[in-house]
Amino acid sequence: MALGALNIWPDGALERLGAVGIVTADHLIAVAHTDDGVASLGQQTGMAPDDVRRLIAATQATLTAAGKDGFDPGPVDTRDFGMGAFRPDE
Repeated sequence: MALGALNIWPDGALERLGAVGIVTADHLIAVAHTDDGVASLGQQTGMAPDDVRRLIAATQATLTAAGKDGFDPGPVDTRDFGMGAFRPDE
């Protein structure tokens, strides 16, 4: 879903996010769940972290249940999978 269609984020923030390729709600939520994601979004938009958190919550609330289930903000252990496309030999 396009961020602009949600009518949640200020126009200036949408322009600054769009300049770095963040134009969908799914992408924004994914960035928000990375390490320092809220701080990065605040820096990119020029908004205070509390305001960014509030807008992230409003954005996430608009996603369908299926869309929200795809994002787990918890840590993920990928040590067993290396950096390639194939599972390492066991």
